[in-house]
Amino acid sequence: MKRIIIWSAAFSRKFGEGKKVSTLMKFGYQAWSKRRSLDVFKYIPFTRSWAEGTTNQPAPAIEISYDQLLSGNNIGNGNGQAYYSADVLGGRYYDGKMGSHALYLMADQQLWGKLRLAYGVRAEYFDLNSRQEEIYKRATEKQELDPDDQFRHRFGVKESNWRFLPSINATYSLTPDLNIRGSYSRTIIRPDFREVGMYAMYDFEIDGYVHGEHVQSTLIDNMDVRLEWYPSPGEIISVTGFYKKLDKPIELIHSEGSDYTFANMENAKNLGLEMEIRKNFFFVSDKEWLKQLFIYANGTLLKSEVNVLSHWQWINDPVTQKAERVQVRYPNQDRPLIGQSPWLLNLGIGYWGDNMGATVSYNHRGYRTNLANVNLARVEYELAPRQLDAQVYARFFKRKLEVKLNLANLLDEYTRFYMNIHDYTQDDTKFFVLKEGKSIKYRKEDGDILTYRRKEGRRFSLSFNYNF
Repeated sequence: MKRIIIWSAAFSRKFGEGKKVSTLMKFGYQAWSKRRSLDVFKYIPFTRSWAEGTTNQPAPAIEISYDQLLSGNNIGNGNGQAYYSADVLGGRYYDGKMGSHALYLMADQQLWGKLRLAYGVRAEYFDLNSRQEEIYKRATEKQELDPDDQFRHRFGVKESNWRFLPSINATYSLTPDLNIRGSYSRTIIRPDFREVGMYAMYDFEIDGYVHGEHVQSTLIDNMDVRLEWYPSPGEIISVTGFYKKLDKPIELIHSEGSDYTFANMENAKNLGLEMEIRKNFFFVSDKEWLKQLFIYANGTLLKSEVNVLSHWQWINDPVTQKAERVQVRYPNQDRPLIGQSPWLLNLGIGYWGDNMGATVSYNHRGYRTNLANVNLARVEYELAPRQLDAQVYARFFKRKLEVKLNLANLLDEYTRFYMNIHDYTQDDTKFFVLKEGKSIKYRKEDGDILTYRRKEGRRFSLSFNYNF
């Protein structure tokens, strides 16, 4: 069962319109409420252990496919048959609710025709309560819950707090077509129900079981500076430097065997440089159609590092003399934050005419962390494929009919996943450190292994749109 309710109210008023200093004030309230419950009934296939009529003779081997064995004709407890048995933990897994109430106040000011300031603050209250006592009772066969139970963390996850999220954005016009921008904002990422659900669900893509945990919200400080030039309408050349600091980012960590767990890391930092260009070909000749022929490119260089925490561990509190679960800092185990690539590149060329047009785009990026692990030799990285896409359109009958052909992933290369299993050694503290001369890039000659690969296939679509 899932229920989501969203409501809001907003007010705005402008002061000093037409004057050297004008201000647009905005005030508002936003709120949402989510409730979700999950009932799971697992049925596990079984076959009999002993041959019919015996208590010590193994049942005959079954040498047919699963779809035949588990068909309706073969369901049963006889020789060569199979049946489903319900998991004893079936039933209610959790009752979760989360909600947010936020007030915001902001001002958007134009100062002397050169400077624009947009600034404000958002005060946000968040309340999460994911109750999971029922599955714990069934698993432990306990009728009542003991607040001092060593495994009381499995009763559920709660988070309730106020956060104040300021932001400011300043744009100064050096000339009518040249701007310099700077901004700062604090944002927050809230955990979802799956990330705090402390039960295992099978994930087919990673061929493993994913568990939730006691994760907390991620607080992010964002800063950037941008220089942008608009040579003519539709054109841009810009350079941006940015920095992000993430407090308690959430990652999916390989625990052991086929188990994966969501977990907070201590913090992470992303530092990057981005350049964007979009330019038409009118500078080549003064023919009008060259205004619709353009090239564009976007490139990013990024340095990312996450400060790693251990799996949850048990320690004895010297004051209370009770076992407590904690995460501890793992020095020298830092790596790029999950999902972050050291570089990204997008290129394209296109013609957008009134009656016909076409675009071709290419994009590629560097390796990135796919599945994290506190053992760096077992971190799984992703090698992205090069991607080439194209689009062609034509308009007929006074532009009332548009025919559009999309061609995606024309190169159809493999996405590959790998581990640097031979590139690390243990130091004096028994932590894994990168060997001299090694890197986390994929190098087959260094013994890096491909864990698996996949193709998404080429995709083609043809659409017709007629405006009456």
